[in-house]
Amino acid sequence: MTPLKILIVHGIGNCKAGYSSALQKGLRKEFSSEVARILGSCPAGDGPLVFQEVVWEEVVAANEGKLKVIFEDELNQRRQRDTLGLLKDAGLIIVAFVLFGFIFENPFVIVLLLIGIVSLLSQLLYKLRTAFAAESICDIVAYRNKVNYRQIHNCLEQGIRDLCSEATPGVITFISHSLGTVIASDLIYDAQEGLNNRSKAFRCSNFFTLGSPLALFSLQCGPQGFSKPITIEDENGRWINILDPDDPIGYKLKVLNDAYDKAVFADREVNTGFFGVSHLKYWDNRTVQRIIARKLAIDWVRANGLIEKEKASALYRAYDAEVGPA
Repeated sequence: MTPLKILIVHGIGNCKAGYSSALQKGLRKEFSSEVARILGSCPAGDGPLVFQEVVWEEVVAANEGKLKVIFEDELNQRRQRDTLGLLKDAGLIIVAFVLFGFIFENPFVIVLLLIGIVSLLSQLLYKLRTAFAAESICDIVAYRNKVNYRQIHNCLEQGIRDLCSEATPGVITFISHSLGTVIASDLIYDAQEGLNNRSKAFRCSNFFTLGSPLALFSLQCGPQGFSKPITIEDENGRWINILDPDDPIGYKLKVLNDAYDKAVFADREVNTGFFGVSHLKYWDNRTVQRIIARKLAIDWVRANGLIEKEKASALYRAYDAEVGPA
């Protein structure tokens, strides 16, 4: 049996090897269930899905680590200054609670508790700001550097070489998250346009973008000027852009312009969590896994000749009706 090859690309933040383990486990489970539903049983065999996880964070980790140290030093100095200011302001709070001492049995305990809570929240917010800047925003800034751009793409290209034989171009499904959707899109685009001065070693069969900020990158030339998206190189391939409406980083793509409306099959909304946290929860979300696995299952049974062409077409139509525009 011919396996399906899947390249996984992480987004912003400090990602280590194994970051997609929950996704891979969920995809295998949902894939087996879908194949069994289509065929009546799941054929025995090794590895119908072959995953390759890309870790590109190491390209920018060293410089971001140095910047994080600088931020943390500044944070510690600010914390000392803010603690002194907080103690001064606390005097007013103490006076206020003394006045209410006739009502409350232990006002000073309440005061100390409030001071502790305010101090803790203040320090936590500054800590979050430091970590977010050093590990998230910096990824975006660093990626735009030409040297980093090339080195990060080298990481993806190595992943493709690990998946595919050099003799023939591999057919690959890309699954990417956050900034990784931009990186994967750039890599595919450069390869399709012949801009990377290397022989093209793959064909893009499917493209699943999770929590993608790609629409924001249209600001480089305006939404209407941002009009050359990648091409899905399989007649049955799909670009599914998956997003949670509460995700502050993930945006719809079909609405950008006519070119993206044609290139992206669907902007599929899912529920991964509440505001902010939703951006981090795509990997282990069962709905996301089902959307991807169902498409892979149809591709696999078709590619291996396990169903007739007419039935495959019917399955694709049913899939499109489920994930496509309402």
